[in-house]
Amino acid sequence: EKAAAKGDPDALYSLGELYEQGKGVAPDLEKAREWYQKACEAGDEEACEAYEKLVELMELESQDTEEGPENDV
Repeated sequence: EKAAAKGDPDALYSLGELYEQGKGVAPDLEKAREWYQKACEAGDEEACEAYEKLVELMELESQDTEEGPENDV
């Protein structure tokens, strides 16, 4: 967290991973997204990819929630 506070891209990306995977912290996709975005803005290409994938996943999950369960009758 100290390195992330100084803007270290690797530390920012690592925090994103921790929140996405719930390692040592409660899983929180919104926080993971924020950390990946910061790392991407700091120039970490891997974080940019992780950010894009996570945003897509969150959008899909949001659509599933909005649509509700399928009613096949």
